[in-house]
Amino acid sequence: MTTSGKSIQRYLLTMLNADLPCRDLQSRTVKNYCRQVEPLLKRFSDVASLTRDEIVNWIHECDTTAKKRFRCLGVKALLRMMFADGLVAKNPCDSRHA
Repeated sequence: MTTSGKSIQRYLLTMLNADLPCRDLQSRTVKNYCRQVEPLLKRFSDVASLTRDEIVNWIHECDTTAKKRFRCLGVKALLRMMFADGLVAKNPCDSRHA
């Protein structure tokens, strides 16, 4: 990952870390969501262009149901935040925008 890619990753994690408590999520939940989203940000340099299929495949790479659930919730929160902030044109996790 390039330096700018790492900067974007840090920026998105910082923004997610700030956004989730505003949604009344507990600090432990915020930490879990961010921890699960971090590998997505490392693997895909352009999160804004991810498709629903890519996200689903990435989620299903986990070996436990609990990890899959947290990955799903974390990536949904990330993309919801990115859509609300105008960082993505559509949210691939939102069926209204799929």
